[in-house]
Amino acid sequence: MLINQASVSCVWRSFACVGLFILFSTIVSAQQGKSTSIVLSPIEESRQKAREIMTIKDADSAKIMAEALINRAQKEKNRIWIAQIYYSLSFRAYTDGKHQESLDMARQAQLYSDILDSVVYVKAPLMEAYMLNRQGKDVNALKIAFEQVRISEKNGWTRLSIDSRACVADIYRNMRQPEKSLPYAEQMMKDARRIRDTTAYIFCLSTLSNLYSDPALKPSKDIPKATRYYEEIVQHSFFPALSLHDQARHYSNMGRLYQMSGQYDLAEKMLESSLKLCRENKFGSIEKHALNELMTLKTSQGKIREAIAIGKRIVDSKEGDASLTLQKNIYERLSDAHVALKNFELAYDYSRKAQVINDSLINIEKAKTTTEMEELYKADKRILEADGKTRLMKQQRNFIITLAIIAFAGMCFFYWWFLQKRKKKAEMLAEQHRQLEKIDALKTRFFANISHELRTPLSLIVGPADQLHHQEASQPLPHERKLIEVIWKNSRKLLNLVNELLDINKMETGHVHVRKSTITLLPFLQQLFQHFSGLASQKKITYNLYTNIPGEVYIETDREKLEKIINNLIGNALKFTTAGESVILRALLSENELVIRVEDTGIGISAADLPYVFDRYYQGIQTTDMAEGGAGIGLSMVEEYANLLQGEVSVKSTPGKMTSFEVRIPVERSLLYTPFTTETDLPASISQPLYAHLKKRQSTLLLVEDQPEMTEYIVSVLSPYYHLVTARNGIEALNQLAEMPAPALIISDVMMPQMDGYQLLEKLKNHPVYCSIPVILLTALASAMHKLKGLNTGVDDYITKPFLARELISRVAQLIQHTLERSETEEPLELIEETAPSSKENTAHPAAPSPADLLWLATLEKIIRENIGKVELDIASLSYQMAVSERQMHRHIKRITGQTPNKYIRGIRLQVAREAMETGRYRTIAELSHLAGFDTPAYFSKLFREAYGRDVHDFL
Repeated sequence: MLINQASVSCVWRSFACVGLFILFSTIVSAQQGKSTSIVLSPIEESRQKAREIMTIKDADSAKIMAEALINRAQKEKNRIWIAQIYYSLSFRAYTDGKHQESLDMARQAQLYSDILDSVVYVKAPLMEAYMLNRQGKDVNALKIAFEQVRISEKNGWTRLSIDSRACVADIYRNMRQPEKSLPYAEQMMKDARRIRDTTAYIFCLSTLSNLYSDPALKPSKDIPKATRYYEEIVQHSFFPALSLHDQARHYSNMGRLYQMSGQYDLAEKMLESSLKLCRENKFGSIEKHALNELMTLKTSQGKIREAIAIGKRIVDSKEGDASLTLQKNIYERLSDAHVALKNFELAYDYSRKAQVINDSLINIEKAKTTTEMEELYKADKRILEADGKTRLMKQQRNFIITLAIIAFAGMCFFYWWFLQKRKKKAEMLAEQHRQLEKIDALKTRFFANISHELRTPLSLIVGPADQLHHQEASQPLPHERKLIEVIWKNSRKLLNLVNELLDINKMETGHVHVRKSTITLLPFLQQLFQHFSGLASQKKITYNLYTNIPGEVYIETDREKLEKIINNLIGNALKFTTAGESVILRALLSENELVIRVEDTGIGISAADLPYVFDRYYQGIQTTDMAEGGAGIGLSMVEEYANLLQGEVSVKSTPGKMTSFEVRIPVERSLLYTPFTTETDLPASISQPLYAHLKKRQSTLLLVEDQPEMTEYIVSVLSPYYHLVTARNGIEALNQLAEMPAPALIISDVMMPQMDGYQLLEKLKNHPVYCSIPVILLTALASAMHKLKGLNTGVDDYITKPFLARELISRVAQLIQHTLERSETEEPLELIEETAPSSKENTAHPAAPSPADLLWLATLEKIIRENIGKVELDIASLSYQMAVSERQMHRHIKRITGQTPNKYIRGIRLQVAREAMETGRYRTIAELSHLAGFDTPAYFSKLFREAYGRDVHDFL
């Protein structure tokens, strides 16, 4: 009886795994169809159509539909669809218990399958493997299953890899080798949990349950575990969502487990539920196996007649195919039941039928066993022949390998220990480096913020001091003149220190660029030398300049950075030199190199400090009382600027005797080059005669500034020439504009409470009336990024704090004059008659253009900017692109802007050039003039100076 129980269980588990495989296939396909319910791929769409075959209950109708779909797919030459249809027919044949037909359809599916449809590409061969296993062809089945495992793993198809391993596990279990099946089932469970797939998890629970209930693995202790696994499937909330075929199979399997554990009532309940679903849906194959389990249950309960009735029902049933093992088991149980009832004739008849089937199984098993033993014998013979020849070689090889492994292990351990040591050291150094960088960044940010804060009060010092310094010498008393000179010099010195701090911040953020220009070298050096002559005379220091440079030599270099290098070296030398000593500036020029050497006979630098003199913020130990303190910035900037100019700096010193700093910078020299000279004072158009005309005007300006001191200073500078109205922030300025005539110009600070300068500028430029008023921004943020932000918003000009009174007057006058020239109703600035301050009229600006005019002008400006690099851009080409005549184009531009077309185009060219300058990517006038489409750099520079009141070099 135990043998019969094991045989039936083995056959039943084979059906269960095949069913679970198809369950898994069905649910995965359903999930894939659900996930693409919105937009289905062609493969998913064809798979859904093929799956409809499985939903038709009538077999003939299903075949007719399949033939129609195959014909359609053949016409469309869709091989993937044909494969899906045959796979669906194979699945349907399996559910109907027609195993040979299922095998044939699975092979047909493989003929048309393609790797693009991975589901059919893998599952069709797996179906063939299951069906071959049912026929006892285990070797071929295993070969197919292992190949699908390899394909799935190679392509990363985890779900299909689970299906393939399940097939291998089921075949091994049917071969009575469950110990080989168990590792594959456990790996399936790991994969299912890893990908968090519920369907795969159900499949794995079923497979493990079947294994733990296998008699070959001593199921007595594992039956409770197998039962718990199946209870988790049957009692879970997702069970009603499974197909009826799968529910019937699970109920039957659950009944078998309850019967094996002695829970007969629960077993009968599960089996009746399975049979009910089978009868309602004609699941012939599942019904026979459920009846077989029910017959086993009745026999165990002693209900022999009921068991015989069930057995006869199975034998007489024509629904579904039954395996030879199942038929043999049924005949044996019927024979035993008739013996119990003393119906010996029937018992003998059933026993004989069982014996015939058993002999057939034994012959098949013998043939398979003989083949396997033959293969094993051949393999063993080859091994024995080779063993005698290689035994000694193996011993020697093993000895060498052992020594090599020991040596390699020792080397690996030592290398690991060394790497760990270096890693810890590197981590410690990296942490220290991060901390130092953090501290350095905080320090630099602090200095930068302080420097920005200093710019506003510094403007209130530098501006008035510059005004007093440039007064006529006869106005102040002599002793007052000296005091003014002291204030002026020290205010300039303070400004230089603040600029140095800002330069350091720029260098650390990578915003410092080399901007070369042409300079006359000898006058340049003599001017720098003379700056310090007064200080040297005051300290009674011998101060000399030695050079071999002719007066007509010009070089190409960054004037500003070279000036800072020389100033820092001379100032540093005078600082640490006492009365009676000497400071010498030597300048030597070779073919392609400039050498600047500053020598002094001062206190010198100690050997301990010498390696660190170029470190930022480093201050050596002073050995005399006369040494002045410093910030430790100057020499650091000398080295960094020298490196930016592709040069180098070195120092030699003997404590108490001398110190020599030498800078070597590569330069390009020319004896015939005539440099483009720039004005160092006010532009020609903003000279003293212009001031006289300005005094006759009383144009109204709006000043928006939140600091009272700065407001008072600007009013004092501009009040002789203009009538000023003040506001403390952007909101107050807008309120003032609503109550007064439009001013000739607006000056606004950037950093203000409630509404800052940028926000005010945006409001003005979007207003239909105020958009034509020119705006100047005052800012302490001198970086190109902040300037470009203002230009992009529509600012007409900006002035960086601190600024000189002359610069403010010049910039305001130039911008007002430029605006007046754009107006059709105004005469040139020199001819304007005096206007009373109380006048409410403002004729400085043309009427505000309409929205349609602004839209038309924006389109025109876009076209000009797109073609800005073309020198030949003119009114003819623009009128063609705007689809208007040249005359209409001229009239529209004149009416809206008050300018001629050529002047309007030229203004946009200059604005594009200025925007490009603020980005910092262009360093020469030639580059900018070419970018904006001007003929020559000299012409571009002239127009730029006329338009903005400043030289191009001020921006570069």
